[in-house]
Amino acid sequence: MGVAGRTPGAGEASAQRWLRWRVGLFVLVLLLGFALVVRRSFQLQVRDGARLKELAAQQYLKYIELPARRGPIFDRHGAPLAVSVEVDSICANPRQVGAAAREVATQLSPLLGVGRGELLGRLRSRRFFVWLKRRVTSEVAGRVRALQLPGVFLQRESRRFYPNGALAGALLGFSGVDGRGLEGVERSLDRWLRGSVMRVRALRDALGRSVLDQALGEGERQGQQVVLTIDKLIQHEAEQALAEAQRNVVPGSGWTAAVVMDPWTGDILALAGTPAFDPNRVAQARPSDWRIRALADAFEPGSTLKLFTVMSALVTGVTNERQLIDCENGSWRIGRRVIHDHKPHGLLSVADVVKKSSNIGVSKLAFRMGKQRLNEGLRRFGFAQRTGLLLPGERAGVLHDPAHWSDVALANIAFGQGMTATMVQLVRALAAIGNGGHLVVPRLVLQTMREGAAATEVPPLRGETVVEEDLARRMLAMMRGVTEDGGTAEAAAVEGYSVAGKTGTAQMVDPATGTYSTTKWLSSFMGLVPATRPRLAIIVVIKEPAGPSHFGGEVAGPVFKRIAGQALRHLGVAPDLPVGEALARRPGGRTPAASVPPSAPVEPPALPQVADEVSDDGHGLEVPDFRGLGMAEVIDRARAAGLALRLIGSGVAVSQRPSPGALVGTTGCAVTFEPPPWRAPQRVARAGAVLAATR
Repeated sequence: MGVAGRTPGAGEASAQRWLRWRVGLFVLVLLLGFALVVRRSFQLQVRDGARLKELAAQQYLKYIELPARRGPIFDRHGAPLAVSVEVDSICANPRQVGAAAREVATQLSPLLGVGRGELLGRLRSRRFFVWLKRRVTSEVAGRVRALQLPGVFLQRESRRFYPNGALAGALLGFSGVDGRGLEGVERSLDRWLRGSVMRVRALRDALGRSVLDQALGEGERQGQQVVLTIDKLIQHEAEQALAEAQRNVVPGSGWTAAVVMDPWTGDILALAGTPAFDPNRVAQARPSDWRIRALADAFEPGSTLKLFTVMSALVTGVTNERQLIDCENGSWRIGRRVIHDHKPHGLLSVADVVKKSSNIGVSKLAFRMGKQRLNEGLRRFGFAQRTGLLLPGERAGVLHDPAHWSDVALANIAFGQGMTATMVQLVRALAAIGNGGHLVVPRLVLQTMREGAAATEVPPLRGETVVEEDLARRMLAMMRGVTEDGGTAEAAAVEGYSVAGKTGTAQMVDPATGTYSTTKWLSSFMGLVPATRPRLAIIVVIKEPAGPSHFGGEVAGPVFKRIAGQALRHLGVAPDLPVGEALARRPGGRTPAASVPPSAPVEPPALPQVADEVSDDGHGLEVPDFRGLGMAEVIDRARAAGLALRLIGSGVAVSQRPSPGALVGTTGCAVTFEPPPWRAPQRVARAGAVLAATR
């Protein structure tokens, strides 16, 4: 009979407990394993995910950082001064080159101009990417491409190119292979010109071979385009005039430099110097050729500073332009020292002190003012202070504390010795006389523009008023005597235009003795044209002239004359001297004693009548074709033809009466001028068009 309700025995209960224990242990192990997997997954994917992803990417990706295309630089009328062009660079993957490294180095060395050992060292590295030669010519790139060497490839890069060669070379400067500006405008405006770095990515296999040949760019942002205040044609003429002076009067180690400024806006229209420097050939130039001497070289200005000593005396009220000063017949003792004039003079008015450039006259004015007031007057005109021009290497110049000036030092500083200044400081101070007394801030940049965006204008900055307008106008009248009969710079007179200027002839310090040299000079001339309403402020400096003369009016004056004449003609500025006076100022002519009042421009006398038709008798003077010519050219052609003129307006000739080829008698010809059609919006559009064309 069966047994009902039997309870498990002790052995069976023990077996069930063991089974439950084993199941529980198995579940616990599974849970523990799952926890470990979760923990490891968290470790790999969350905590260390970014690092491991980067390590993995390094196995199958290669990155190359390339500098972005630099923004172009234009002159004020849209002419390109610096552009970027695409060229090839030679690269290699050493892992892919492998055992062929020696053969590859042997073949590339003569093509690239790089030593075989240097190439071999790069090709034997364990890296996946090396540069062999950056920015090669198209000819070299083609020859390397034809070799089809394993692991060697070409990479497109941006290279800086200066289409005008040495024009404004030192001013523009240059950039390095990494796309960063190193000198000149390229350096000072680097933050605008340099775009964002371009990072190039390409896939590769385990051997470093490219799987995806087309590189993937992670964004390129081109630098901004910059429009400078420089006028290419005025810059060119200034450089040509200086180069001629360098050949004729500075055959040694000296240099020449010039600055042309708009006295009303502070725009730098030209900043030139010699020796010339071509930024396309940096390796062939000396570092001294990169120097922008107009602001990096501070020198004793000599007699050009007399303007500001006299101006300070007029401002403080210790004198006026008509007051007579005893110039001691050319020799005046101060303690144990003697101050000399170039020529002996007796009594001179203050106006004649400027005209004759008397050291003794300005020294006596300085003594009337005293040390402190002279120091304040010179600093008011910006001396011993940087001008803020956007270029590297500007010097502030030196003007010592007046508490340490001796009486001799006071006299010396009055005529430009014992202190230093730069050309930009001098032309800026000169501009204040020409614009009615305002110390402008020199401006080099007109506007900047990022691709696809509106242009950003850089407005001119009008500085503080340093002298009253009436006083500035009176000083202009005094300065006109410098280029007239008996002045120190008759050679600087510009035909047809009044000139308000000042010469400078400074002895240079001999480094060997620490005293002033009797053979080395620094000659200069600076002036405002036309003097009736100045459009240009120009300074010319020539270091160590070796010709028959070292005087500023005779050495630097003719250079000023050439630059000023061509610049006024280019800008379409009407002559402000009467025809008779303009003719008298030609070589061999005599300047009339009566000068033109400085208060208003003087117009050429109008002809009473102008013929419209050919003369009835078939005889007379043939009328040239004046259309499209500047005013100076029209005057020259009319003078050559013996034809009287009536000039209407200013700028470029657009019409004439009678028409070209007509025969006229004594009635002459009327020519109408209009300004060149240059406007800021057109300048921006033209700059953009040039940029697009250079890509």
